[in-house]
Amino acid sequence: MGYVVLDTDVASRIIKRQLGGPLAGKLTGLTWCVTFVTVGELWQWAAMRSWGRSTREDLEQWLGRVVVLDSDDATSRAWGRISAQARRRGRPRPANDTWIAACCLPRGLPLANLNLKDFEDFAEHEGLTLITGCPASLGSGLVHSRHLTWADAAGTIPRIFRVCAHKLLAAGDVNVPVRARAQLCCCRCGGGRSPPPRPLPFSA
Repeated sequence: MGYVVLDTDVASRIIKRQLGGPLAGKLTGLTWCVTFVTVGELWQWAAMRSWGRSTREDLEQWLGRVVVLDSDDATSRAWGRISAQARRRGRPRPANDTWIAACCLPRGLPLANLNLKDFEDFAEHEGLTLITGCPASLGSGLVHSRHLTWADAAGTIPRIFRVCAHKLLAAGDVNVPVRARAQLCCCRCGGGRSPPPRPLPFSA
């Protein structure tokens, strides 16, 4: 069974039972992790929204069912390195996003996220694997690499990190060869040659 780190926005939607679509299907069957940053942000939301006792207990129980990743020496060193490199590139990233990426990278864990732009720099430059509902998310930052072709990507991306070819076409990725579309696809649509399947039902 694989592990996946949930960004705060994903964790929040799961807790509220509002996560659906392609991302929900990709998370089914994986062991969920959250970082210490997400734990803090969730409790911050609880305080800001004046959650009642029952809702707070629900949050505490949910956190007890996931793996919480705390900061350690490897995480701290990763944070220092990737935050410094982001600044040198002229694109400093928010501290909390950088901590979440730093928790993932040393452990080699993918990050489930709903806002690709928050972590795309880390995917492109640090090799952070992103799992999102966005058509541009193909895992391991491979689609951002200047040294990999679509054929290379088709042979190296695990199926769970792939997307439906219909979404690739809708996003305007018209340069993806037909054969590569079929190999990159996460479902049985044949690389855009048949109607897309229904989304998988979400199960916690």
